Amino acid sequence: MNVTERAPVRETRPGSLLFQLLGTAHSVTARLAEALAGLGLSPAGLDLLTELAQAREGLPLPEPRGDDRRELVVMLERDGLVQGLAAGAAGGRVTIALTSLGAARQEAGAERLAAASRQLARALDGVDSVALERALSALR
Repeated sequence: MNVTERAPVRETRPGSLLFQLLGTAHSVTARLAEALAGLGLSPAGLDLLTELAQAREGLPLPEPRGDDRRELVVMLERDGLVQGLAAGAAGGRVTIALTSLGAARQEAGAERLAAASRQLARALDGVDSVALERALSALR
């Protein structure tokens, strides 16, 4: 080895693994957010649209207790992805439902999420998935 070249430094401090895990989680989260951003969605937005799609009917509007979900509903309604339905069969509560545009975005978002999952699986190809799942479960 040349005198000016240095061998890679391997971090052995206890915090190293922690920072690697945090960095990896941040990277995976950022990739998912980036994949959905092209659709004008966030992971939380896709989650709510998916919940509505699975319900196949309106769901109660979240209570106004500073709930982030209620703010999310307002943004999705502004974008034409969900609509408020008049109080009626829901026991006098306002419900929200998917619009046709919301259903299309949910489907496209689900496809992008599946593609991101496949990409992650390819990156982990050859890793003992059972051992990895066991290790990640132990950290929860």
